[in-house]
Amino acid sequence: MLHLDDDLLIGRGLHRACYRHPRDPALCIKVVHNGDQTESQREQAYYRHLQGRLTDWSLLPRFHGVCTTDRGPGAVFDRVRDADGSTSVSLEACLTTPATLDRYRQALPAALAQLRAYLLRHGVLTMTIKPRNIALQRSDNGSALRCVIFDNIGCADWIPLALYSRRFARRKILRRWQRFEARLLAEHPEAFRPAQDNSRSPRHTPAPLFHLPARKAAAKDTTTDAARAPSTRPGAVPSRRS
Repeated sequence: MLHLDDDLLIGRGLHRACYRHPRDPALCIKVVHNGDQTESQREQAYYRHLQGRLTDWSLLPRFHGVCTTDRGPGAVFDRVRDADGSTSVSLEACLTTPATLDRYRQALPAALAQLRAYLLRHGVLTMTIKPRNIALQRSDNGSALRCVIFDNIGCADWIPLALYSRRFARRKILRRWQRFEARLLAEHPEAFRPAQDNSRSPRHTPAPLFHLPARKAAAKDTTTDAARAPSTRPGAVPSRRS
């Protein structure tokens, strides 16, 4: 049994808390502190689905199974860390801390665009996309930045078509991202305000830098669905949330 002391705590959400693994600094452990195991079981079922097809885990932590802790069953994941070994700061912390935002402001739009492209390219589904569920991972000198999504991964649709159809997955991902983008611009407009350009009209407002336009060919997507979706998926916990 692993003992999770308070000094190992990385962060605490509404239902789950995340701790550094006491024996491996490259890993972390998520445990439920409020409610049941429904959310964890749903997430783990989706990770098992991903492990059968996903080869690029650069912007998504790997799942390493379940362990026993003194705080209940724990789900073991890669810990998102900067090059110096410290836990990467969340996008939420960045946006609400002026000094941190100034440090990341220039690289942030491109890093978010990279994450959006990653989700679409690999069909990685999320329940929601929130700033607190995205980590900003820095390189050695801090010049390179990656956005890694580490929580609220999966699909809880009663009939999970997006798990088996790239077309349905793409539509769902785009909807999630549009909501995320709108929330960022509404709550943190100063973070994505473009540099002042006196040569342009004051009324000119460029498109958000972190928004990549959807491919025009999406409507004519001829990709063959991997399989027809069954009415339920093994190991999933039914939910009517969309």
